[in-house]
Amino acid sequence: MSTSSSASSTPDVPNSPLNQPEQPQQPELQRLSEPPNFQEQEEPDEPASFSTCPLPPTYTIVLNYRKGTPRTSCRQLKNLPPTTPWTFDRHRDTYKVLLARVEGYVQGLQGFTFPNDRRPYLQPSNNTYQKNYVELTEENYGTEMEATWRKEARRLNSITGAGVTLHLYIYLEAVAEAAAATSNVRRVTAFACK
Repeated sequence: MSTSSSASSTPDVPNSPLNQPEQPQQPELQRLSEPPNFQEQEEPDEPASFSTCPLPPTYTIVLNYRKGTPRTSCRQLKNLPPTTPWTFDRHRDTYKVLLARVEGYVQGLQGFTFPNDRRPYLQPSNNTYQKNYVELTEENYGTEMEATWRKEARRLNSITGAGVTLHLYIYLEAVAEAAAATSNVRRVTAFACK
């Protein structure tokens, strides 16, 4: 007898699952079987918000040095001082101001030259290969810098532009290599004349 009385008695615990009446699970099953209503959930259109957000009055630019030919896989030059980021006023500064700033940095480097026919290259997104860098010209520098700023702002999820930096790359020649290249041409012609 003692076994039946102990099995039928339950302790009085107010929130015990044994004291709760069973709830019908019909509404949950019905809710799961209904197709979702996608019209009531509107997702925010993030690319549109970044394409319409106002541009900052200035861009932050970092200059990166490479030795070699543009749009090839070149490594960063060692033992060169890193350039400090500078601001580029997009309303006031022109392409010539950008080139003058780049040439000012290069003049401080010893042993390297920036050829007159070369131009700076812009890294259009964070994971772009060097072969896909965009050569900046007087015609495209404004639109390319704007598009790159918007991509970087979207990547950083920063509508205000905080932390957005544009990366310019210039490809340098060593002074000794430039002199050797011109002397090799002379030697070849000297040998051809003999």
